[in-house]
Amino acid sequence: MFNQALITGATSGLGEALARRLAQEKIPLVLTGRNQDRLAALAQELRRIVPVATIAADLAAEREKLIYFLQTEAPDLVINNAGFCFYGEALSHPTSIQLETLEVNAIAPIELTLEAAKALKIAGKSGVILNVSSLAGELVFPTMAAYAAAKACLTSFSQSFDEEMRRSSIRILSALPGQIQTEFSQRASNQKKDHSSKAMTKEYAAEKIWRQILKRKQVERFNALYAWAAKLSRYLPRSWVLKSIRRDNPL
Repeated sequence: MFNQALITGATSGLGEALARRLAQEKIPLVLTGRNQDRLAALAQELRRIVPVATIAADLAAEREKLIYFLQTEAPDLVINNAGFCFYGEALSHPTSIQLETLEVNAIAPIELTLEAAKALKIAGKSGVILNVSSLAGELVFPTMAAYAAAKACLTSFSQSFDEEMRRSSIRILSALPGQIQTEFSQRASNQKKDHSSKAMTKEYAAEKIWRQILKRKQVERFNALYAWAAKLSRYLPRSWVLKSIRRDNPL
């Protein structure tokens, strides 16, 4: 079992569910997020079960705190879960927002993965680093162009880096869920859209990720429908695929 787990984006949604799931396994936690009040409340609750530390940090601007922690503590389970998105055509948002999307969803988790793996290797430890990516990264995705590109980058990096680190007993895993019942859709659409009625629960997604970690499965695609859609999109006329995506994501 793991000696310590770091979870980014732990203050809501899937990150919060992952924290609760790992607490059930009695794994000491280090939780990170931007909302200090939520972070403190969750930590206080879970301290009844396991030791919990917190690091308040914005991955877009202040990753130094997390990097220092990784370098000094070398936790043997790291889950890069934090992420965000804005729905809409790319030119409907400032370029700065598009670049921040890439920063948080790709550059930050890649940097943290590299630093975590380096720390584990120096310490002579085995471990697991799991990056929460998305099936969106396997599709051509209008209205989520920067997000899909970031997730495609993260998935590709994770698989390649995993092959490099296997010999050191350090695994780099990718979880590719579909829609989850969290605040993600409302935030991404500025409260205009909610996928919760047809999405998996965050508890289900957290359980799937925990099982993936135990199995050390390199890539896990949660939603069979979306997984097949990603595969079929290579062979079907692109106009069909885009029509389906636009129907489900009209913003």
